[in-house]
Amino acid sequence: MIRIFQVCVLAVMSTGCATTPVSSSLCRTLGCIEPDAGIEAPMGARLEFSKCHYRNSAIDTYKYVRVESGWSLVFYESALSEKCRTGNGA
Repeated sequence: MIRIFQVCVLAVMSTGCATTPVSSSLCRTLGCIEPDAGIEAPMGARLEFSKCHYRNSAIDTYKYVRVESGWSLVFYESALSEKCRTGNGA
């Protein structure tokens, strides 16, 4: 029973990682839909990631929920971050 649960958890985790929106210009308007990467995730699955935007030393944070047509943006924030400063070696 525990082994089956572990396999299911790993499958969900790997599927969640593989379905990150792939658009090079991610939307920033709440409710916009990013197409999925072609691998299914369960409806209602959540995806959150952040990335540095080096031109203005900001970190952009995106939160999505899986819907039938892809990933729906439910949260977007851009904030200044020391981690994202140009030339810091990151």
